[in-house]
Amino acid sequence: MAPTPTPTPVPSPTKSPLPAGWSTVTRSADGFSIAIPPTWRAIDLDPQTMASAFKTMVEQNPSIGQAYSVDQMQAMVQQGIKVMAFDFGNGGQTNLNVIHQALPYELTAGDFSQLAASQVSVQLKIATPKIELATVGNLDARVISYELPFQTGSGTFNASFSQYVVVQGKDAYIITFTSRSGDAVGNRPTFDQIAANLFEPLLHGWRFEREDCRAIELLHDRARRPNREKDRIPRGNVEIRQALFMRGR
Repeated sequence: MAPTPTPTPVPSPTKSPLPAGWSTVTRSADGFSIAIPPTWRAIDLDPQTMASAFKTMVEQNPSIGQAYSVDQMQAMVQQGIKVMAFDFGNGGQTNLNVIHQALPYELTAGDFSQLAASQVSVQLKIATPKIELATVGNLDARVISYELPFQTGSGTFNASFSQYVVVQGKDAYIITFTSRSGDAVGNRPTFDQIAANLFEPLLHGWRFEREDCRAIELLHDRARRPNREKDRIPRGNVEIRQALFMRGR
């Protein structure tokens, strides 16, 4: 089992009025909205229209088609991603996705992040990710950071992943930013501001499914013992599935 990471205190994202040109992507059914900068574009993840929306996005920025296929995008939708957006300012190499995960019982952001970081380390065979203390809006949060070689149609590069984890009651929200490792430091202020303006989740009756219970049970189990069966990875940690897929494992 990988060593338990110790959270590092860092300045917390502070919610502030949106800069000029920023737009808001709202997911009323999922209980949140997120704001993105002017050069970012969100893709409609409705399963019925996603393929055509992705085709339009690729026509606007062909480099996105080199990094992702429509099959990969559809797989992400099936795994529970609610929002995905790309920064057209750098060819779409920097992007984000948001996922909501219902929990079988209440966990703190710290406990959830410790389990997720341990799972990432075991599944991807990397050093234990760094965990930083943070506040998103007025909620306690964590930032999980790690790097991986990322394969695209145009080659392989080192990618930096920053996952902002917010937990409220039995609802976990994970905003994952992906960028080239060399761009990670420069992008951090933008990532912080996007995360800070994640609107506080709307508390309405989430329907809890048996699959969600099993996902958390596996999350606890994986933190205790290695298991490389990637088809059993809980759907909540989409980045593990995505990274394993991209690396061809």
